Parts: sequence; structure tokens; C-alpha cells
Amino acid sequence: MGDELIIGESWGTIGYKGEGTFISGGAGVTPFISIIRHLHFKNEIGNNKLIFANKQKSDIILQREFEAILGENFINILSDEKTKAAC
Repeated sequence: MGDELIIGESWGTIGYKGEGTFISGGAGVTPFISIIRHLHFKNEIGNNKLIFANKQKSDIILQREFEAILGENFINILSDEKTKAAC
């Protein structure tokens, strides 16, 4: 409780300003690739998360790498993927 999310127009360059959640869709993940790789190299991944939206599972860029580095802090959202309902 008490958390706040402000979303507005994008501007300037993207830079790492401390632990948090990266939100991206499709090829928009590109600037986060180098940030996540750099943090991993420095062993400073911490509790950073990546919420990554794509249309289908086959569209996910670097899925295995993100899963290996971020584990359950790598969250996929698929907008056009058809799934089977649990019986």
C-alpha cells in the first residue's frame, strides 16, 4: 500500500537509477538488455524485475537469457497467445 506508478511521455535516454521494475514491450526491451547484462556481470542484479509484453511466445527476445539472469523476476505478458483453460 502507498505505492505509486506514474506513467507519462517518454523522454531522454534510459539509464539505470537503482533497483526497480523495468516495463517493456517487443523491441522496446533493447535498452534494458545492456542494463541487465551489466548488472549481472557485476553480480548486482538484486531484486530487479522485467515485465516484458509481447504478442506471442515466439516473439520474446532473449527469453532464456532473461530467465537465467532474473529467474521468477522475469515476467511475460502475452496479448495474442491462445491458451487452454484448465479442466
